[in-house]
Amino acid sequence: MKSKLPAFIQELAPCERRFSRKYRVELVHRMNEVLEERNLSQKEVAMRAGWKEAYLSRVLGGEQNLTLKTIARFEEAVGEDVLTISLPEE
Repeated sequence: MKSKLPAFIQELAPCERRFSRKYRVELVHRMNEVLEERNLSQKEVAMRAGWKEAYLSRVLGGEQNLTLKTIARFEEAVGEDVLTISLPEE
């Protein structure tokens, strides 16, 4: 299945496009780092997350749209946070 993300990104305003590309690339890079650091195979993580290995391969290749659900399932499967959001203190 072809990712709809490139078409979606093209519909965004230029500043939104830069934001999407920048953070998607950084997040995918971190996800790949975690696999390497924890010595986990794609097959093992896909099994833990309940995905097909091909789906995880698309995620890790930056070809799949990263939803919060996808990120959460990945984090649960590897046992580590890959997305951290800092909220301003009140």
